[in-house]
Amino acid sequence: MDICLPNISPIKSDILEYFRDEYKALIDECFEEILQNSNDIKYSKDYRSYYVDQYELHNNISENIVNTIFVELKLPKYSSDQDQNNKIIAEKLKLINNKIFNLLIHKSDKDTLLWHDQYSIYMTYCQELSSDNNTAQSKFDGKKNKVKKRGLAAKILFGKEQNTTEGTTIGVFNCQLIIGVSFRNKNYKYGLKTFGNSVKDFKVNYPVVTLENYVCKNYETSDIFEKYVLLFKHIAIKAKITNVESGDLIEMMLYNVPNGCFTEYSKLGLMRILNYIRNYSFADYKTIDEQNYAFSSIHKEYSVINAKEILKYIERYYLNLK
Repeated sequence: MDICLPNISPIKSDILEYFRDEYKALIDECFEEILQNSNDIKYSKDYRSYYVDQYELHNNISENIVNTIFVELKLPKYSSDQDQNNKIIAEKLKLINNKIFNLLIHKSDKDTLLWHDQYSIYMTYCQELSSDNNTAQSKFDGKKNKVKKRGLAAKILFGKEQNTTEGTTIGVFNCQLIIGVSFRNKNYKYGLKTFGNSVKDFKVNYPVVTLENYVCKNYETSDIFEKYVLLFKHIAIKAKITNVESGDLIEMMLYNVPNGCFTEYSKLGLMRILNYIRNYSFADYKTIDEQNYAFSSIHKEYSVINAKEILKYIERYYLNLK
């Protein structure tokens, strides 16, 4: 008789959903201010912001997750020379990033920490939350305010709640904002191109294609694909694998498993999936958007070491099933 696997459900959070909405509204507000005086983006259709992350895919098993919002801009063609055009676009995006960053500094309160890296704007925000989840108390000044207080600014990570005084917890929100220009590749797939310190230092994300492919895979496997995604993430968290990449790695590895392996959610089904992954070359893994090789792309690369560590704990879990 085969052994059934535990049903793991994605976690929903009213507080997290509220801050996600607040954050997106804040970002849109900042861009409205910039676009009013912009000669590069003249129409509202040339700007859009959207989430593509674990919460959007409904496969998070913890509130302590990375949530990312993308801002996609359609900039005009500045030069017929491709290299020169990319150089100008990179400079324009850098200027926009700096303007958004400065606006967020002015619009954020003292509980907010902001910083830049090459491709993103990050923020950490902390508040004491009352037990009824309706009010928030600043951990610095002790004054109670409604949760609607503005302080959020740019990747949302809802940190683990830690008990403080009776009836209160500390909510930690870390946020990432990725601003890029609309990009179409040779396969006619639209993505988002972001630049680092030079015009040759860029990354390409395909968030919308990723979302579409993930949803399609889950539909074609009658939701069994997502059950294994949730199970693998549950095992990784129990093993204290907390690197930011782990959730994306699990989704990507399972996405590369053929639909025919997702016939049942059981020990036998898990064995089939593990056997496929064990014998599938890391060189052949593709990202969920199917536009890059996952472990060798210069634009988006995963760690083989992290993948092997996750698989080690999945295999250990399988061997201990009784």
